Amino acid sequence: FELRGVRWVELQPADRPPGAAGAFLTYDWDQDRLLGHIAGETWVFEDDNWRPLGDAPGNPRGLAYDRARGRAITTDGSTTFALVDDAWVELSVTHPTARIFFALGYDAGRRGVVLHGGNVQGAPTGELYLLEDDAWTLVGDDQPLIHHVLTDDPVTGELWFTDNGRDWMG
Repeated sequence: FELRGVRWVELQPADRPPGAAGAFLTYDWDQDRLLGHIAGETWVFEDDNWRPLGDAPGNPRGLAYDRARGRAITTDGSTTFALVDDAWVELSVTHPTARIFFALGYDAGRRGVVLHGGNVQGAPTGELYLLEDDAWTLVGDDQPLIHHVLTDDPVTGELWFTDNGRDWMG
């Protein structure tokens, strides 16, 4: 579907990824295309059609486009990859404590990809990490959330979280 004005319009691409729960999408601002991790594969939507790029690396739990560095980032919470020339490359970075059910997105205010919250050893956390050159750096610890999404407003630089009808701005 594509939002046109105030209405959703169903698209009819010739090829499409399989339907799957737990898909992650992000917009590639530099190449004007949509990227997705869907059913264990990475897919690209451009020119009104989907095409597969190949297997998604590891067991991805999020996908975000780093507009400051011109690359997509994915992580399973303990390994981080960047999409370079349509191939996933593992980044040699230090990671926060392993977690599940976190949110990943771009933070325009911090000019980088952030990882927020999740479940660490059975407990929700509100930790906020920023992906810098060689590490995920703790930059905040506030609202503990799991199973949530985040996005930024590229105009204002505000970061938005939503969790089952509750919204936060950071």
